[in-house]
Amino acid sequence: GTGGMHGQLAIQQIQARVGKSNYDKGFAYYQYQNRISQLSQQGMTIRARCQGSSTSDVYSLWALLEKRLSTLHVKDSFCSCPVGSDGKCKHVVAMCLVWRDQNKGTQQYRRTRLLQLSCQQQPMKPVRAKMVS
Repeated sequence: GTGGMHGQLAIQQIQARVGKSNYDKGFAYYQYQNRISQLSQQGMTIRARCQGSSTSDVYSLWALLEKRLSTLHVKDSFCSCPVGSDGKCKHVVAMCLVWRDQNKGTQQYRRTRLLQLSCQQQPMKPVRAKMVS
């Protein structure tokens, strides 16, 4: 069976696979554009197609997930785009994020968590203390 997929694919694990810069690009792809199609899963491998920056470019990609304890890691990945032969491109990121949405929790909750994580660099807004009566 495919019971091995019960686990969380953490954002940190996707980032560890592709690097911060590619992760940020892939997150933007995932968030604003509906570019991932034909997403499927077979065992521990997820596959999809992703539309590139030009409408004529459609890439095929896959990622092999591996479970360690209760966390899923991206063990290997590939994309047919010009820079995707090592599987560390933004298209792989977008696919992993879409898959993650479909497999855990509601999209809105996930997206909020993702935004918080990607906004960590920004200074905190001062929070006014409530008066204690």
